[in-house]
Amino acid sequence: MAMHSADLAGLIRALGAGPAHLVTLSSGAIYGVMVALEQPDLVRSVTLAEPAMAALLADLPEARAALEQRRRGSSRSSRC
Repeated sequence: MAMHSADLAGLIRALGAGPAHLVTLSSGAIYGVMVALEQPDLVRSVTLAEPAMAALLADLPEARAALEQRRRGSSRSSRC
């Protein structure tokens, strides 16, 4: 993950496009958030479209209950 976010930051710098409005999709949301957190001077805003954020939230005690509920809900809907 770190390599992809570093690549994104490098692209923004190389294009002289910062601070940029990032629009991200799925797993790309992780990289957009990482760049925004690690190099806020490069990012003006981040739009997350269908983010795959469970991987980042899994280690947060506050998020465990919600992730478990989401997992149970999605396993029920896949049985239909």
